[in-house]
Amino acid sequence: MPRVDFSGTPVLRLMTVNTLFKPPAEQRWNELAAWVAAEGPDVICLQECRQEDGRDVSSWLASSLPGAWSVALGVEGPGGYLSGYAVLSRWLVEHDGQARLECADAWPKVLLHVRTSGLDIYCAHLTAALDGAAVREAQVLFVDDFIRETADPGSALRPVLAGDFNAGPRGSAIAFLRGAPRTVCTPGHHGRHRRPRRQPSAALGLAAGRKEDPPAGRMDRRRPSPPVL
Repeated sequence: MPRVDFSGTPVLRLMTVNTLFKPPAEQRWNELAAWVAAEGPDVICLQECRQEDGRDVSSWLASSLPGAWSVALGVEGPGGYLSGYAVLSRWLVEHDGQARLECADAWPKVLLHVRTSGLDIYCAHLTAALDGAAVREAQVLFVDDFIRETADPGSALRPVLAGDFNAGPRGSAIAFLRGAPRTVCTPGHHGRHRRPRRQPSAALGLAAGRKEDPPAGRMDRRRPSPPVL
C-alpha cells in the first residue's frame, strides 16, 4: 500500500463512528459495514470497540470491507472489555501510540494516534460526565499539547482530530477545537483559572476546523446520519 501524494489538492475522506457496545453485536456490525461501504472513506475512527467471542469490531470490519485495510487499536479497561479506540486506514499504518485522557469515567478514555500515508490521525473520546465541561476543557488542552508534540510538521496535511467529544457545538471544548478566538477555562488549585488564548493544532474531524493559512489539501468532514439500529 504505497503512500498517497497529498502535495496537490487532495481530499481525505474520514469517517468517525461510536460503535456503541450494546447488543446485538452481529446485527450492529453488519449494518456498520454496509454504512461504511456506502460512504467509501479513506480513514475510519472508531470509539467504544468491544470484544465479542475473541473478536473486536475494528478487525472484523477491516476483514469485511472491500479492499485492504490497516488497523491500529487502542485499549484501556479491565477484563478484555475494550473501552476502545481504533483507526482503520486504506494505507499502511506507519506508527501508532496512545495516551490516557484523565477523567473519572467508569470506562477509561483514550487518545489514539496513528500515522498513515504520512498523515497524522488522532481518535479521541472525551468524558461523558454531564457536569464534565471543565474536564473536557482540560482534556482538549492535553490533546492539543499531545498533537503538537507528536505530529509530523512536514506532513502535506495538518493533523486531523476526530472522535466522540460528548459535547454540543457551543461547548467551550468544541469551541476551542474549532479555533474560536476564546479563552478556555480549566480546573485550578483554587477554583478555575484561565489559560492563554491559542489556536488548536489540528483540523477537527467532522466539524469546521479553522486555520489562518489553509492546508495544502482539504478533508471531507461530512457526517451522514447513522442508520437506525
